[in-house]
Amino acid sequence: MYYLDHRVPQLVASIKHKALSGRLTETRAKFHIRRLQKLVDQQIDFPNYLHRAPSSDQLHAYGDPDIELGSLVEAPDVRFGPRISGGVQHVFCSGCTGSGKTVMLRSLIAGVEAQSQQTGRRVSIIVFDFKGGDFSDFPDRFGPHWRLYNYHDGFHLGLDNPPGLPTGQWTKFLCEAFAARFGLQFGAITLHRLIDWTLPILNPEPADRQFYPGLLLLLDLMTGGPEKNFASKEHYAQSVIQAIFDLLNASGRVHDVFQGFDPITDIIRPRRSCVIQMHNVQHAARGFAIDLILAKAYRPLLHEQYKTSGVDTIFVLDECDPLVSHIASEAEWPDQMPPLTVLAKQGRESGIMLVLGASQLDGASPLLLANMPNLILLNQADAKSVAAAAKTLLLPRGAERLLTTLRPGQAVMRFSASGWPHATLGQIDEFPSRREAVTRAHDRTHCVPSRRLRDFPEMTAALGQHAAAYRASVAKQKRMGRPELSWQARQLLELRANHIAMPLAQLWPRFDALPSPTKQKAMRQELIDLELAEFQKLHIGKRPCFLMEITDMGWDLLERKSKSLPGQGSLDTRHFLYWVAASEVRKGYKAQIEATAPGTNHRVDVGSIRDGEFHAYEICAHCVPNIVGHAIKCLIDSRKVASFTTVSPNLDIQEKVAALINEELSLAPVAHRIRHELVQPYFEEFIQ
Repeated sequence: MYYLDHRVPQLVASIKHKALSGRLTETRAKFHIRRLQKLVDQQIDFPNYLHRAPSSDQLHAYGDPDIELGSLVEAPDVRFGPRISGGVQHVFCSGCTGSGKTVMLRSLIAGVEAQSQQTGRRVSIIVFDFKGGDFSDFPDRFGPHWRLYNYHDGFHLGLDNPPGLPTGQWTKFLCEAFAARFGLQFGAITLHRLIDWTLPILNPEPADRQFYPGLLLLLDLMTGGPEKNFASKEHYAQSVIQAIFDLLNASGRVHDVFQGFDPITDIIRPRRSCVIQMHNVQHAARGFAIDLILAKAYRPLLHEQYKTSGVDTIFVLDECDPLVSHIASEAEWPDQMPPLTVLAKQGRESGIMLVLGASQLDGASPLLLANMPNLILLNQADAKSVAAAAKTLLLPRGAERLLTTLRPGQAVMRFSASGWPHATLGQIDEFPSRREAVTRAHDRTHCVPSRRLRDFPEMTAALGQHAAAYRASVAKQKRMGRPELSWQARQLLELRANHIAMPLAQLWPRFDALPSPTKQKAMRQELIDLELAEFQKLHIGKRPCFLMEITDMGWDLLERKSKSLPGQGSLDTRHFLYWVAASEVRKGYKAQIEATAPGTNHRVDVGSIRDGEFHAYEICAHCVPNIVGHAIKCLIDSRKVASFTTVSPNLDIQEKVAALINEELSLAPVAHRIRHELVQPYFEEFIQ
């Protein structure tokens, strides 16, 4: 019951032998009982129900570790650590603040450097330092082959394709990453069209690595002609423009280059290593930059079908909870596979190893954890992570309670490639973090500076021709005449034009005679076929709801000026915006859609002023990956926003959005000003 046969196997075996052989006297039995009671009390207070500690031969059945991280607590002569000489073995470390994650990562990097010196085969290490300063001493400590980059000082990361990767493949990935990180449902197609249009002008001659437009040039092109120049719908273009503007605000000139940092040519091929400091970077912008760097490292290798049995490159990410979260994995990525998960699954044969450090085990992507053979779990402070640890490490019943009593540097581990199937308790060697400030100058990345649209006469002329062709196409459609439309469908258009943001269920009773469900479906299909209106079906609470929006052709048919719903995003998002704003106005408050948060240049979906205080609302019609960035802008960057409220259509999305915000440690002090609401009360109030 108390696992004493594992903790003190020799003592228990001796007592059993004496008892069975009849040599256990009453006096001796009382002595052993008192001795065992102390061990039982210790197990009750500090339970350790793990399997007994293995011997060195058992733990290292397939070879000694290449990198020694520490010793087993119950067998100090047995050293532990990962092996990298026999192939890539990813490492995942989890623990609360102060448990020793950063120390472990520093010890691992130091071990890799020591092994590289012994073997003469240098491994490239790329460290993402999200807190800033924890790894900045490495260039001075390990030698001139290390670089120290700072996201805010001289670091340039272009959108350009890595050498050897076809532009078609890269542009597709680039646009998917941008759309996923900034919550654009249809923005990837718009951005893809725009970049495809610019590439032949920027690259008149074929090249292995082409120039890609910088962010300011993209913004010039999107705003330099009709907004539907490259987008099929106006609000798609508006969403892309806003996302580019947000990225520029968050990143400065980092991405505003034709060519910039490339991990293969700058780090991996010359066998260098680097630390990239990314502290105080907005969540979506940071995720987008990491997506680009990871993809530039592994996608050319996958394209070339490069295979190796060793480790060429190690990516180290500390405090990467938002990146490993299963919510981030599900965020509008094709096949729910962000670059970090793809690299964990497919990077092994290409010689790329991941070393990840996260504060919480709960919420980490199961697909990512399934590809992490080396698991190191330090002190776990929350109950959900403790429960997740029991499942992930296959701990004996009750053994997970040990995780809450671990001292700094102690860890429960399992190394799948070691040959020992049980979790073990270890003590990580001390390799203290740097405490003093960095004095050396940051290295600057090579880049080809971007230029604005005004610097490209040929591109300006081509954009004018493109805009003229678009206007001619619109004029031709108008000359083709108005479509034949039934009087019932026309009445539906009229009703929708007179009652903005009203769901269909509230429009049908306004007909002279209520149409049957079959007739309602026929009217919707008629308007869709003639491209006069768009519809979207969703559920608000348990109630199905149809939303409708009139297209530009529909407004032309009605001979009215277009009155599209204000705001950006998808059809349901713009309806939710209107309902929330209308609710605030009904209560007697001043409300504005796309309002600017006071003290910043950041726009919120809805801003409401109550008793002189500004209250921000963000609509999450879908899981919004950059919701954390919106919260930081409102509650950290601005001191004049009284509250921040997310509005979601259902509990599932609401829970995912709340989890994203709860994972951001910088928002913990202002958590009492964050609320999460459902759209249903606003919907019910609007239709009354």
